[in-house]
Amino acid sequence: MDGGAKGMAQGNETHTRRLMNQKPLIVVLEDDPDEARITVGALEQTYACKVFDAISKFKVFLIEDCSEKAHIKAFVVDLNMSDGDGFSIIPEIKKQFPNHPVVILSSRTTTSDKVAGFVMGVDDYITKPFDAVEFVYRMNARINKAFTRGEKDTSLHYKSIRLDFQELRIFTPYVKNGIELSANETKLMALLLRNPGKCFSRTEILEKLWQGVYVSDRTIDSHISHLRKKIKETDVTIYSVYGAGYKLV
Repeated sequence: MDGGAKGMAQGNETHTRRLMNQKPLIVVLEDDPDEARITVGALEQTYACKVFDAISKFKVFLIEDCSEKAHIKAFVVDLNMSDGDGFSIIPEIKKQFPNHPVVILSSRTTTSDKVAGFVMGVDDYITKPFDAVEFVYRMNARINKAFTRGEKDTSLHYKSIRLDFQELRIFTPYVKNGIELSANETKLMALLLRNPGKCFSRTEILEKLWQGVYVSDRTIDSHISHLRKKIKETDVTIYSVYGAGYKLV
């Protein structure tokens, strides 16, 4: 095992990325250090990750009373774990975290395995090798669907980006360390992200975001221009619709 692999497996064989207190947490069950590194590498610009290399160690975590659990948003489970089949732990995850997405990430590609996973209630089944950008898209979609039903938003997900209201920052695999936003840019981005494809006129934007406060059309255009520049490296774009306004796709 090389030095990097040892770093992934050392201690109690769990790895918690820095910024865990700032980012939503995804728990990853993966016993292969290289595969774990690839999985975490795909997610780390948007999420914190905690990796378990054995089902037995994850079971200990499940019965522990720890504050980390409050930050968990999803689980990624490999089926070929060193001490058992990943399927065996899914019922326990669903019992303790019934509303959290569970995604299988496995080299097993048979239809019978996929069907078994969905019968057990998993939210997605992704086969290895996987495309990192597609993986983030799919995780965002599952998490967004699970945590926008009656829950006060602390973040919004669309395509590969996550808008964090507390950090005033966009996290995306395309930009290391994320994209810093102003408070007004965050409000505007949130409006567009909640309504992808919908065209908003300047008047609608003013009414929804700055009702009762004088803000000129030029100010709206300036905010849009700044946002466009900041997100130009991502897979999200803000378009001008001639004579109508702006839309995000």
